[in-house]
Amino acid sequence: MTNRMNLPEVDLAKSVASWEDILATNRPFPDLSHRTCVGGLDFASIKDFAAVGLLFKVGEDYVWKSHSFVNDFWMPLR
Repeated sequence: MTNRMNLPEVDLAKSVASWEDILATNRPFPDLSHRTCVGGLDFASIKDFAAVGLLFKVGEDYVWKSHSFVNDFWMPLR
């Protein structure tokens, strides 16, 4: 169904995480100064977004810091 009609069979009312799991993600962001990381880049097409990200390991946790860019080259000037 998804491949032929671009209509995934998904129940949008179904929860994928409990409310306790969602609340557990609300933690202070650690200081990442002078830490080693791995970087990633997602290239954009003419009418798309681009994103960059840095993956840090702080203790036993992995921290992902990302930023998105809009390619406004194709947008007309006003």
